[in-house]
Amino acid sequence: MMLSRISSPLTYGIATLLTLATAAFAREVSTPDASSPAGYAQIEKLEGNLTLAKLDNGLTVLVQENHTAPVATVRCFVKNTGGAFEGKWLGMGLSHLCEHQISGGTTKNITATEKEAIVDTFGGACNAATSSDMTVYFIDCPARHAMTCIDLVADEMRNIVFEQEVFDREFKVVQRELADGEVDRRRVMWQMLSETVYTASPARNPTIGYLDVLRGATRQDCIDFYKSRYVPNNQVFVVVGDVKTDEVLARVAKAYQGTPRSVETYLPMVEEPDQIAPREAVREMEGATYDFTVAWPTVELSHPDLYALDVASYILSQGESSRLVQKLKYEHQSALSVSSASYTPHYVKGMLAVFATARSDTWQQAYEDILDEVYRLRDERVGAEELAKAKKQKAAELVFGQQTVQQAASGLGQGYLTAADPLFDKKYVDAIQKVTAEQVRDVARRYFLPERLNRVIIAPPGGGPKPQAAREAGKENKIRAVKLQNGIRVLIRRNSNLPMVNIQAFALGGSLVDTDETAGRSALVGAMLERGTAKHSAQQIAQFFDSVGGQFSTGAGRNTIYGSATVLADDFPKAAALFAECLTGATFPEDEFQKVQRLALGAIARRANSPHAEIMELFSDTLPAGSPYHLLEGGKKETVQRLTAEDLRAYHDKYFVAQNMIVTVFGDVDPDEALAIVRSGFGQVKSNPELPPISFDRPN
Repeated sequence: MMLSRISSPLTYGIATLLTLATAAFAREVSTPDASSPAGYAQIEKLEGNLTLAKLDNGLTVLVQENHTAPVATVRCFVKNTGGAFEGKWLGMGLSHLCEHQISGGTTKNITATEKEAIVDTFGGACNAATSSDMTVYFIDCPARHAMTCIDLVADEMRNIVFEQEVFDREFKVVQRELADGEVDRRRVMWQMLSETVYTASPARNPTIGYLDVLRGATRQDCIDFYKSRYVPNNQVFVVVGDVKTDEVLARVAKAYQGTPRSVETYLPMVEEPDQIAPREAVREMEGATYDFTVAWPTVELSHPDLYALDVASYILSQGESSRLVQKLKYEHQSALSVSSASYTPHYVKGMLAVFATARSDTWQQAYEDILDEVYRLRDERVGAEELAKAKKQKAAELVFGQQTVQQAASGLGQGYLTAADPLFDKKYVDAIQKVTAEQVRDVARRYFLPERLNRVIIAPPGGGPKPQAAREAGKENKIRAVKLQNGIRVLIRRNSNLPMVNIQAFALGGSLVDTDETAGRSALVGAMLERGTAKHSAQQIAQFFDSVGGQFSTGAGRNTIYGSATVLADDFPKAAALFAECLTGATFPEDEFQKVQRLALGAIARRANSPHAEIMELFSDTLPAGSPYHLLEGGKKETVQRLTAEDLRAYHDKYFVAQNMIVTVFGDVDPDEALAIVRSGFGQVKSNPELPPISFDRPN
């Protein structure tokens, strides 16, 4: 998983090294005494029930008590990692490759399977993410299991065993992820923009790496990287939730006992030269619209102009009443969407960028409209009402971004890593409130210059200037629609742009056929489709798709239950056969049902963490019983507890019938061969002439 970095500092917690000459908050600093947990060289009590402590080995620990709900999150941030901080491995995406192996990986003390089983017992959720400048690992859990999660996360940070089998598997997965990004317009746009704005800085390198460089990665590279970066003085350990600070500090100290400080990691950043002429990058991709970005280089987050630039971005595009939204979407209708962001990392000068999507006949007008509004900031002072609105939006953003323990932990950790201050987000908003209209105009005049303009365009095929060495477009056919003899509808489209194939299957149902007594049933059925068949166990199914670097998921929405699998073209026949087996022959084993039901109940319990989720539940309850929106997709505790594996089998038998299903195959595959594969896997599905029509007139 990779963290998005296209944002203003507060929105995604992109705090950076800040000169806090006028913003220092009072801290209660104490030297550990006999009553303090052993091993700590420093303990500071900060506002908001926050404690900052440092172990003798250099590990930083942040603990914030939040007793609103009995939940907690345990996180460890690793600095000097990410796409821009890989040193001699720059461009390989090694931080991301390591993350795939470390998150939930086998250590010297416990296997990955054992670890997963422990987390499943209490309905926890674990994951990891890599950005351009850090990697973070986390487990969200009920508060009473926080100490166990501290041990598990600390163990990952100290004792990972890089098994060759795991390396080989995740190596394929990451390559597949990189290939997927090549057809994702947003990821392509961000990479094109980075490589246009940055000509020397390592910020131009993608977090996931370049395929040719990534292919050269070895297991030993991962081991060496882990040994050099995953050391206590390069980590920030964060625990937020219904916990006791002293207990957390003692447990973290014990978990890191015997782990010495290592040499400091220092990676000097190449300074990006000032831009002196406009730049442009163009690429053609499948699609009917133009996606384009205009951007101007600005400052690092340590620069005092940061605040006025962020206010300028909010004035341009935050909310439906903002300048760009009103002009481009409603007045001129020149763009389908428009947004802006002031991106200011701590290690390189950032940029103010405007992103837009437009039709082929209006994109040039949209481009001119954007320039008019951006340059208008240079020529006119912002009105008092508009300025006040932007400041209010920033203040609200701070509050909304701290609703859950997960959001709070993310802000604290990223704030400390990039600004050496876990409370940076609050100080940032306080500084925003002091921005004046004159300052907004001054930064616009200083940075929004025509000679510093960067324009990046993704155009439809044939819609942009072709490079001299343009490659021949991949063969592609129109969508082919076929109905199998049993009534299943099939849609097939050949697209040879990349050697990959996606197969999906849908059965109509979901909340359209659930009732107040069975709410959550469809979600459980969707989750169980990949949990075992008569021929394959859940582990065997997962192992197959992992072994081919594929992606396989099943689930349910309000209207359908579905499955989706994406694999390399060579693996499609076997993958499609197993996919069909899961969708049509799921057996709903009792032991797997217990696991899925427990996870579903855990997700329901976590709704109490979010006021938004609680409001949505109340809203659903007030809707008419005949509306599918009356039911929560995940159900409620009392309904999910009542459901049995037999209930799911009965649902599957009733609704996974030929006239109620559709299968799609898109990708690098011969249409006739694809149809034969689908017919082999789905052609034996029976029909049910007695199945009543399914519509929005849901049963009460």
